[in-house]
Amino acid sequence: MAFLNTQYHQGSDPRANGDIERDIMALLKSGTNLYHLVETDDRWEVYYHLSPSRESLLSWYEFPKESSLLEIGAGAGALTGLLCDRCRRVVALEGSLERATIIHERHRKWENLEILVGHLDDIVFEEQFDYITLIGVLEYADTFIDSPDPQRDLLQRARGLLKPGGKMLLATPNRFGLKYWCGAAEDRQGVPFAGIQGYKSTDPGKTFDRKSLADLLQKAGFEQQKFYYPFPNHTLPRLVFTDEYPYDLSVHWKMIPFYLAKGIVVANELDLWKDIAANQVTSFFANSFLVEAGGCTIAHDEAIFASLDFYRQPAYSVHTVIKKNGTVEKCPSHPAAIGHLRALVTNTEQLAQRGIPVIPCQLVENTVVSKFSPKPRLLDTLVDLLRADRFPEAAHYLDRLREYIIRSSEHVDAELNFLYQTGSAPREMAFGPVLEQGYLDLAPQNCLLDGDDFVFFDQEWVLPNTPIDYILLQCVQVIGKALTLEERNHWTPKVLTHFGLYPEKVACMKRLRERFVNNSVQRGSEYFYHVQHSLLDASLHALQTENSKLAKRNEDLADRYHRNRTKLAAIKGAWSWRYVARPIQKVTHFLCHPYSEVRRVLERWKRYFE
Repeated sequence: MAFLNTQYHQGSDPRANGDIERDIMALLKSGTNLYHLVETDDRWEVYYHLSPSRESLLSWYEFPKESSLLEIGAGAGALTGLLCDRCRRVVALEGSLERATIIHERHRKWENLEILVGHLDDIVFEEQFDYITLIGVLEYADTFIDSPDPQRDLLQRARGLLKPGGKMLLATPNRFGLKYWCGAAEDRQGVPFAGIQGYKSTDPGKTFDRKSLADLLQKAGFEQQKFYYPFPNHTLPRLVFTDEYPYDLSVHWKMIPFYLAKGIVVANELDLWKDIAANQVTSFFANSFLVEAGGCTIAHDEAIFASLDFYRQPAYSVHTVIKKNGTVEKCPSHPAAIGHLRALVTNTEQLAQRGIPVIPCQLVENTVVSKFSPKPRLLDTLVDLLRADRFPEAAHYLDRLREYIIRSSEHVDAELNFLYQTGSAPREMAFGPVLEQGYLDLAPQNCLLDGDDFVFFDQEWVLPNTPIDYILLQCVQVIGKALTLEERNHWTPKVLTHFGLYPEKVACMKRLRERFVNNSVQRGSEYFYHVQHSLLDASLHALQTENSKLAKRNEDLADRYHRNRTKLAAIKGAWSWRYVARPIQKVTHFLCHPYSEVRRVLERWKRYFE
């Protein structure tokens, strides 16, 4: 059983919020299923502290089983359970007694866990650790370290608690993150552009850019550093990139930014990432950093990319890691997902038997292992062709993709179409051939171009009795998400028309996806609730609405101006204006403004005689 050590406790952490802590404790004691948290309590603070999705930041990282770890600033234990599962001994340090009690209640089953209540400077450690984590703590160092340079002092203190060869894992926002350029409020100050413009001496805390953070770590004794870039940020990452594997368009559809602080977002960062990656400045604009730092060479089999799917139900929750040695590993994020990985291997083998070119994979100790290929993806090629206005060439690749989908499975009678069986579409609506097994991942993001040949990989999802139109619609949606909003509005209708997917048919298939497919895979609204209610959507909607109002007002004014000009021209050309109205106007003006009229006449005669 976990041990709660309160001998160093002297007072509450100023970051704690008593009401939230009490409500979180009540949720834990009620036995609430944390995988469906927002169905019970949809407050962001509760979600932030309790959601299992928080583990995605380090779920892919390999900790040696015999390692010891100190977690500085454990919060409500969002990562503590994961660390206990991976390491021999974990010490979770938390300044707030309320939050430490939550950790104890939440993770009491772990016998290798000690929870220390107190502040770092007040505690005398009799041991050193293989790992230390500082997740979302560095920017708050001024709240618990009283010194002229609290961030540097915190890092030096942590450095002294590491064993020789030990490593620190630090996660923090990037001062120059793209979301801040788009108008999101800075995390500590809650003001847009606060970090970009430069912090004032009176500002509470601060974040760092890549260079200043690297310099700070160097001064604190961390000579060796490896930077990772969690996307959309380190709080709820879905992707992790590195300098060896920079931002990749093929997983762009997984990028779902969300902003919860005050601010006004004036641009959609999704439309900017492709060009930022093309200019090789991802490391400068990444919204967050995850840094692996140590005093000696970092020499394990390093991961260069990770894709994380914690938003799924536990039975489908997996993460994918590409390693420096050229292998791809797909691992269960939850024990219940092992069956899903077995199905992935089976799907790949069945496609190979049908003559579909695939990258072979095998299941090794509950991990699917395959070779990484650097060949270009079909998605990148299609996006480049569309952006270059070369639709006939893009259509050629789309037709070949359709042929592979048709060949992937035996065809069944149209009456078995699951759109009919679920009542999602009327039977008089005709669809393409119906496949006995519909492989949904025969899509551009899971297809490599080997010269002019296609090679597919990562075939997770299969639906029975699937019309090929449904799979083609998924392909079109993935292509659309890789384009900017303007490009998507231009090209998506053309691609849909090319496949014969008219609006009524698309509406039926989308209805089925929302009612049956998404609901059975995703954790209710667990992840997307906060995305859909985020500042990004609200700000962009408000901005677009205001722009629409201004555009409508300008159109009305222009229309009124042209109407008045037309009426005036018609009046001036009329006999009544020339011989009646105009003379009366002159006489009236002379009688009402005699001095100005006399002055005007005198000025005219003066110029004449001069």
